[in-house]
Amino acid sequence: MALDDEKIPQAATRAEFDDHVRRRQPVIYRPWPDVTALADDISRSTCGKRLPTQFPPPRPALPPPPFDAFLSYLTSYTGLWTWRLLVSEARALSERWYISGIDLRCPAAAPAMDALDSIMPTDATTAATGCWISSAGCETGLHWDAFGPHNFHFLVSGEKEVFVAAPDQSEALYCGGGPRYLTRFVGVVDPMRPIDLERFPKYAECRGLRATLRAGDVLYLPAFWWHALVHTGAHNVSLT
Repeated sequence: MALDDEKIPQAATRAEFDDHVRRRQPVIYRPWPDVTALADDISRSTCGKRLPTQFPPPRPALPPPPFDAFLSYLTSYTGLWTWRLLVSEARALSERWYISGIDLRCPAAAPAMDALDSIMPTDATTAATGCWISSAGCETGLHWDAFGPHNFHFLVSGEKEVFVAAPDQSEALYCGGGPRYLTRFVGVVDPMRPIDLERFPKYAECRGLRATLRAGDVLYLPAFWWHALVHTGAHNVSLT
């Protein structure tokens, strides 16, 4: 962990949240007191559907070499080597699994999507939606979203540890370099674990932000910001 890491700000009001969004600064906001019904809606939307499921192994204690790190991220980013399973089947097969690529534009999930749409800026357009369901122990490696969207990450169920850093921290995070849509959006270090500063000395100068996301939290992540997450809840459901 870098010495200068601070907590991601939390907005107490909608006006405060909107102000952070307008200034393109990360912020966490909890707009709905109870999200149980939203989680139920999502569960109904997946009922009976076989979905792309992955079983990621535990990650090593230290970051892998750059090329290995890129291949690992590419696998999860593109959904290679997946099985189409029911949520119940995934749970039965492994302690570590996650499901992505869920279509939430369906009647059962409409309340969850409406809730997220309600905090979008008035001039914003929705370019893409996504849903992830995961077990404890899954991780999202360090990266920035390659196509440059602003991201509203809504944790409906579970808990996640999150690290974010501004684009100007790329050198300290050992960006993979290369073409924008291949390796340049992947970081080599793993900010969710102790860093070998002899191997990555510039990381000591990194200035990042951290937080624990809990059910009901919405994290606003500006375009091109670095982020990494560890899914710590037993059953995690998130929308973006």
